[in-house]
Amino acid sequence: MGNRFKMSGYITTFQLTRGFFAALLASAFLYLAWAECSHPLPNTILALAALYLLLLGDQKVWMVFGFFIAIFWFWWIMMSFRIYGFALAIPIVMLLVALIYSSLFWGAAVLSRFSAKRFRISPVWFNALFLLTASFI
Repeated sequence: MGNRFKMSGYITTFQLTRGFFAALLASAFLYLAWAECSHPLPNTILALAALYLLLLGDQKVWMVFGFFIAIFWFWWIMMSFRIYGFALAIPIVMLLVALIYSSLFWGAAVLSRFSAKRFRISPVWFNALFLLTASFI
């Protein structure tokens, strides 16, 4: 009965931490600017580190990254529910937004792996193309 709830068959701790830290590094510029500690050089280094962790990650890393990016970047959507008196909906909306972004990034990673096999090109190029196009959405 204890084995029924093990996550090791689905995702490893390494994938979880890699996705989490990539999302944290990608979000650092927002929180550093909020704390008035922003400077272009550290922001660039942190963004490049996040890009490195993400582009070399597999599908599960991309899924975890999407989940935490949704929480780190779109927390204001959840907090707006408090203003209108729907504070009980905050966890539900947070989970919903995080799952939507998680599935979006996971789908992009699956598509890039499939396309890489089909066209015999490294999936890193397709992942980078997704990040470029997703930044305009």
